[in-house]
Amino acid sequence: MKKLLFFLLPALMLFAVGCKDKNEPENLPQALSVNPELITCPDAGGDYTVTVTSPNGAWSATTNESWIRVTPTSGEKGTAEIRIKISPNKESAESKGVITFTSDEETVSFPVTRAAKAAPYLRIVSDIELNTPKEGGTYTLQIESNIKWSASSNTGWAKVNKGVSVNNDNITVTVSPATTPEETTATITIAPYGEGEAAGKQEVIITRGSTEATSLSVDPTEITAPENGGSFTVNVSSNAKWRVWKTWDMDWLKFSDAAEGDGSGSFSFSIEEATSMDAVSGILTIEEDRSDNYKPVVTQVAVSRKGKAAADLTVAPIAINAPAEGGHFPVAVKSNYPWTATTSGNFFSLSSTSGDGYSTIVVSVNPATDEREKTGYIIIRTSFGNEQTRINIHRDAYVPPVPEPSLRVYPVLISATAEGGEFTLNLTSNCAWTGTSSDTRVASFYPTSGTGSATISVIVAPTASTTPSNATFTFTSADGSLTETVEVRRGAEVSCYVRKPFSVSRKKRVYFSEGNLQFHVSGYHTLWRFAKYQYECFGLVANIRDLFVWGSGKGPEAETTTYNFIDWGSDQIHDPWTEYIWEHNSWRTLTSDEWDYILNSRSNAQNLRGRATVNNKHGFVLLPDSWVLPAGLQFNANATGYSSNIYSIEDWKRMEANGAVFLPASGYMYNSSVGEFGTNGYYWTSDMYTQKLGIAEWEVDPIHFQFDVSGFDITYQTLHGARDAFSVRLVCDAN
Repeated sequence: MKKLLFFLLPALMLFAVGCKDKNEPENLPQALSVNPELITCPDAGGDYTVTVTSPNGAWSATTNESWIRVTPTSGEKGTAEIRIKISPNKESAESKGVITFTSDEETVSFPVTRAAKAAPYLRIVSDIELNTPKEGGTYTLQIESNIKWSASSNTGWAKVNKGVSVNNDNITVTVSPATTPEETTATITIAPYGEGEAAGKQEVIITRGSTEATSLSVDPTEITAPENGGSFTVNVSSNAKWRVWKTWDMDWLKFSDAAEGDGSGSFSFSIEEATSMDAVSGILTIEEDRSDNYKPVVTQVAVSRKGKAAADLTVAPIAINAPAEGGHFPVAVKSNYPWTATTSGNFFSLSSTSGDGYSTIVVSVNPATDEREKTGYIIIRTSFGNEQTRINIHRDAYVPPVPEPSLRVYPVLISATAEGGEFTLNLTSNCAWTGTSSDTRVASFYPTSGTGSATISVIVAPTASTTPSNATFTFTSADGSLTETVEVRRGAEVSCYVRKPFSVSRKKRVYFSEGNLQFHVSGYHTLWRFAKYQYECFGLVANIRDLFVWGSGKGPEAETTTYNFIDWGSDQIHDPWTEYIWEHNSWRTLTSDEWDYILNSRSNAQNLRGRATVNNKHGFVLLPDSWVLPAGLQFNANATGYSSNIYSIEDWKRMEANGAVFLPASGYMYNSSVGEFGTNGYYWTSDMYTQKLGIAEWEVDPIHFQFDVSGFDITYQTLHGARDAFSVRLVCDAN
């Protein structure tokens, strides 16, 4: 009732304003006035008429809100009626506005208040859960709402009489009779239509009763047959017709009679014997036989058959070594399947060539008649599973009287490098002999025993040790009367290069030195040498220099002005760490094409390079062709910046052991001043770049490989040309 009065109030006010008698004498006020003095409207807005009286001149009206419209907005002296239209409120808060009337120097503020939009609501007044009999029926749902809404059903057997309505209304739901042997449910959904989603949707659940249900059960529900199969019966309890069908690949199961019935009964089937070790399984489906389209009631029986047992064959002994005189030797055979025996060799015979279960056969070896050994074999094979065992048969040769023993081995000295290798010894003897090595970690040989002369194969193992090592072979006649010795000397490892090859062309590979080239001046140690560690770089520290002008193989002070390249590897290179001296021309400088092949052209080149930080030194990593990343480490190929690949000394030792090469960012030197140390790397090639600039003018510059934090290149462009001092990393040819 309060809501009705709220909506009638503006209408009564308008009625009061509009009912003025035109014949009533006008007693105009002396000042600008508006009647009524304010408007209070509901959230739906509305149209209102007010009277403006301006006794002193023309007037005008303005408003500060878009939801208020005034028509007209001005007028002449006297009394006038204007229309005020207020739009509906779409907000959940009350709106306040002002219409300002002005005449000469007079002003009247006319307040307008619009109620907040009422919250949407949608509810079902009637029951939201309905239980209907199987015959169905008609049911009424009562809806209360202040918005537009829709009604829908999720099934065809429960239909609503209308789809869309507004505010309070009723809908009718028609439930069709049940045709299935099970209880069914439907959902009637009442939801906002258009605006008012905040009201939320409402649901009514309708449960319809069922017709008489089908009963169907079987016993047993699971059957496991042994490997030899068998016959089986399944009992069916039901109040309906039924039939049985099996999985399509159950060809090992055959029905014994009709696999169908009406009411309670049974069906039988047989399972064939297994022919393999594989177990098989399948499903028998017992299904209600219906004449309509409704889904039938089903139940299932899981059927499986074990596979044949794996063949188990035991034979002892599996080798017979008969003397020259021959003899008879029993062999025990135990098997879970029948077995047969086949032979190879005409110097023995078997007491039986077949059997079952546990049997014993006798192998009769004939006496030797010559000085040749005889070998043969027996194969015992099961009838199922193809399990087999081989018995090796050996008969010694006839041995004539033994002459005086003799034993001689040549050569008596084998010299091998640290890489080791394979060698041959010639042993001549007329007797049985045995041999031993004093240290098989250094060298071993085979055979280690024999009768008469033999060729002995010697294997000297490679070593990474920097200390030479020796081993002694001792050969002794069977009676211990004769002894021969052979001395094996293995050289020490000279650790001056990375032991994984890099392809520099389709047919050539190289090894990198283990560090950048250095020149050390200290007393009598005026020499070329390699850095002790790959990440070691100085620029110019004390008496050590590792930045050189191009082609300065004669000495680090030689400045190449004539562009006559002298390779640094043409001189001797000393290794102060192992006191090894590399002779002239043992090492060389890569060409620009070889640098390009390593960086860009070899197989998988793009994934075998990248910037890194090793022991806090920035630089560039090259990985060998056959790269294997150590477990637990990572390598981000082509990383931008030096922080993607960071390795401690221990980490780098593992990378280095797998052939990784590190080029430190050692910068450049010009006039004894080092620049870009730790950020950029520059490495010389052995090539010059030449191009004609004019008639008699040529540009000639040495080529180098360079890298920085974001890129790398092979170029001839430098700040000072051949007078710049760059790093040098030498290689030796691998093939």
